[in-house]
Amino acid sequence: MHEVAAHRVLQHTAQATSDPPATFNWKCDLLAFGLFLVLALQLQWLSSAYQSEFGGHPDEPAHYVTGLMVRDYIVTSFGKHPMVFAEDYYDHYPKVALGNWPPMFYVLQTLWTIPFSPARTSLLVLMAVLTATVAWITFRALSADVGRWPAFVGGALFVALPLVQEHTSSVMNEIATTLFVFPAALVLGRFLDRGCTHDTALFGMLAALGILTKGSALALAIVAPFAVLFSGRFHVVVRPGFWLPVPIVLVLAGPWTFKFRDVARAGWCEQSPTWSFTQEALAYYPAHLVLAVGFTLFILALIGIVFRIVQLWHREPGQGKWAAAMALLISVVLMQLIIPCGLESRHLIPALPALIMFVTTGAAALFRIFGKWHGFAWAMLAIVFFVSTFRVHQKQFAGFGPLAEVVRQQLPDARMKALISSDATGEGVFIAEVAVREKRPEHTIRRASKVLAHSSWSGAGYQAKFGTSDALIAELTRDGIAVVVTDDSMPANLRVRHHNQLISTLDTHKGAFKLIGTYPMTRAGVCHVDAIRVYRRQD
Repeated sequence: MHEVAAHRVLQHTAQATSDPPATFNWKCDLLAFGLFLVLALQLQWLSSAYQSEFGGHPDEPAHYVTGLMVRDYIVTSFGKHPMVFAEDYYDHYPKVALGNWPPMFYVLQTLWTIPFSPARTSLLVLMAVLTATVAWITFRALSADVGRWPAFVGGALFVALPLVQEHTSSVMNEIATTLFVFPAALVLGRFLDRGCTHDTALFGMLAALGILTKGSALALAIVAPFAVLFSGRFHVVVRPGFWLPVPIVLVLAGPWTFKFRDVARAGWCEQSPTWSFTQEALAYYPAHLVLAVGFTLFILALIGIVFRIVQLWHREPGQGKWAAAMALLISVVLMQLIIPCGLESRHLIPALPALIMFVTTGAAALFRIFGKWHGFAWAMLAIVFFVSTFRVHQKQFAGFGPLAEVVRQQLPDARMKALISSDATGEGVFIAEVAVREKRPEHTIRRASKVLAHSSWSGAGYQAKFGTSDALIAELTRDGIAVVVTDDSMPANLRVRHHNQLISTLDTHKGAFKLIGTYPMTRAGVCHVDAIRVYRRQD
């Protein structure tokens, strides 16, 4: 009886909403996209993203500098051997990470920055466009089932999620990955409904593009079997078209993935999957999936999942996308439980549009009891979200931009070099701020973490290179370092031996390098006065 009641509720869910569209309405869709974009841009502004530098995450400056390199190659050196160009570029700006990550995100950056600009504002607008596009796809996926207004609420919720805000305000590849992974799952769901081969071909192409954006998109490999299981449409497995994505992905994404498999794995926190990591991930990722939307919205998602399971059980038509959405949720989490990429909630972002779909459909089903007052219920949901979950992400990382101008003035000869000593984020931000101000490649920047120490990409196996101050000064002289920048604003737990050794050496060997100025640094909204010191070599 309970199943029949739930089934009937869902049959009337769309009728209970104000405007359930059956066909594409370009004016409505354009308006929805525009509003999502305005919301994303406004949240970026409130987060101080446009006043901040590329310090939202240790990976952000690497993504930015790598995108610059791809753009500069296309604009200035196309036809030159790409590896020769990349090696020279890395020598000048050692924060290039092509190979650690696949190329598609940097292709997107290049397609944007060539007609527009590689400036920070331009890249942030691109990130807002990517987020608005994912929100619009969510809107389109929902509108035929729950109506346009509830679907719009779902898209706006995605943009406003704190985790999404954080990555809209930074040049990171999670949103770009979601832009391919989420529609790939929806297309797979459409195949389950219609059985058209061109849907699986499109799924294969989107999957390949997702994998070429970030390796975590390999979760799509397990979306397909889960989607078939949840839909109960096992007969599709024997169709040749079902297997079409396999050769498409192998041809488009296979060569790059195989060639750089060891480089990409260097970013893992462990050499291979282990049960110890999975145990930690089991405690982390499910909990952070709940935290990503808040407890109230997650309860609504569970309601939506239950109702959609009832419809799938009754073999209702047009439910393939819901089977695929459930499969995407499980597959993204399962991928993070297995692959030891660390414990960071950002890895869950590709699952969030699917989770928002269930939040919205759960709310639409539940709010039917309010009858003509269902609009009041949606307003109450918005209030609950803003009170319990919503917060404006604050970026507030600044100080290296003005400093980059100072250092460039101290290096009148482009052959002169500067050394930056900070944590991974600080070194990357300084390199990015210098690079964006130059006719690249121009000045050469050295990272103290590479010149004065050994470690893996993830920081494992750390060891300082030099045992004495004299040996350290000799290395700076040998390498032609003319300016040294030290940053003491980093957290205490990130102050490693070579950084302390460098500061001590510069303070005691005053005849080698002279302090020419101190500057403030802002991290997470906290201003560290005189945290940055700039030294000039005494010729």
